[in-house]
Amino acid sequence: MAIQCLWLELDILVVDIYNCATHHNAGGFALGQWLDTMGIDVVYLPTYSPELNPVEFAFNKLKIVLKMEEMQQLVEANLHAAVYSALDQITANDMRGFYRETGYSAI
Repeated sequence: MAIQCLWLELDILVVDIYNCATHHNAGGFALGQWLDTMGIDVVYLPTYSPELNPVEFAFNKLKIVLKMEEMQQLVEANLHAAVYSALDQITANDMRGFYRETGYSAI
């Protein structure tokens, strides 16, 4: 299941789930109920709409960081370590911007 989470300094947890049929089956319903018990709202994205999906912005930044000259040696030596290092460079401020750009700033 394609799920991404964002923990903001405002103590708001947002879970966006791709709005495909498989996420509306028993497993998706159970996940929604479980998250609801913790006061977490689930936001379903429109079916395949990358321009409205904050994770697309995160993937883009990840690719940009991995292509940086100073990352090339680590990418060649240990791709997993390079990806973790690149993920560390995606900040909470970046994530707020990704959500703002996709129109979720009201959440």
